[in-house]
Amino acid sequence: MEKRIHNSIALGAIVLCGYFYFFRFDDFSEEALIAASYLWLPLLIFVIVGRLMLMGKNKNAIRLGLATAFGLLAALASYLLMLVFFEVIWPGL
Repeated sequence: MEKRIHNSIALGAIVLCGYFYFFRFDDFSEEALIAASYLWLPLLIFVIVGRLMLMGKNKNAIRLGLATAFGLLAALASYLLMLVFFEVIWPGL
């Protein structure tokens, strides 16, 4: 069940990224493309961390749904790190 969730979200993140950066790249400003990364990058981080947890040998973690929980935690952390970087550090460079 969790693999289906991760696969669906991965597909959505890749389609969203492809839409912004391959098909509509010239239609958006640089600021809009940075804002779009707030959408697809945490989704991709969620999938990567979740899939790595599912590939692990700990079957109890899989049974308890910890792969999804850690994926959500990593997605939230990546969102917050991007927010700090783009809103605090980037303007000062």
